[in-house]
Amino acid sequence: MEGGLSGASVFLLFDAPVNCYIPRMPNNTDVAVYALTRQGLILANRLAAELGGVVFASRRIAEGTGVQPFDSLPELVAENFSRFSGHVFVAAAGIVVRCIAPHLAGKDRDPAVVCLDQEGRLAVSLLSGHLGGANDLAVRCAQAVGGQPVVTTATDSAGLPSLDVLAASRGLVIGNLDRVKGVNGALLDKQPVQVYDPEDFLGLAEEKLFCRSVTVTTGRPESPASGCRGRKIVRTGTRCASIPVC
Repeated sequence: MEGGLSGASVFLLFDAPVNCYIPRMPNNTDVAVYALTRQGLILANRLAAELGGVVFASRRIAEGTGVQPFDSLPELVAENFSRFSGHVFVAAAGIVVRCIAPHLAGKDRDPAVVCLDQEGRLAVSLLSGHLGGANDLAVRCAQAVGGQPVVTTATDSAGLPSLDVLAASRGLVIGNLDRVKGVNGALLDKQPVQVYDPEDFLGLAEEKLFCRSVTVTTGRPESPASGCRGRKIVRTGTRCASIPVC
């Protein structure tokens, strides 16, 4: 591949989501909010009022409040993890990590997880920032309580496009999701990334983070990525982008 990715070709295979798992972005009826302290419950209720969803609180603080009580947070998370597409914890990140760790299935299957301190100063995107929508959920949580979203995904902090999110927004899935990190690494290193997408399924022509060049060729490229019927060269800023896409 032109420019290479550390001397090797990296191919991302995009396809229609047939018989594939499609992550659900959290909506206003699919978010669970958890509180462990009285101050945290006040914040959780504010979040629920803005985001929708269901509030769960430790039984000792839930009585008489109308929220759903629980006795064991790990047991509740085990029950809820796959039921909700978004989980917001008003709790320490360490507690949350220990609760969700046994249930992680993969970046294309895990729900969004966000945690906040009980004062609502920081809303941290903890799990599934891209495909699960945790980055966006963290922003919504911060806006709801006047805090600061914390997003640590490298492409977002560098102001670069996320190919997995772009694909999901176009109704596509990535068949070899484990290769995304190679492409993202190339983008972060400002290496060329070539895109084969002759019918513009990814909609890069309308993507503001990309600036298409006029170089578009047709014909099957010489690559192991079957089904590629042409190519488009796109650019990110002044850099040539290079992602083999089918």
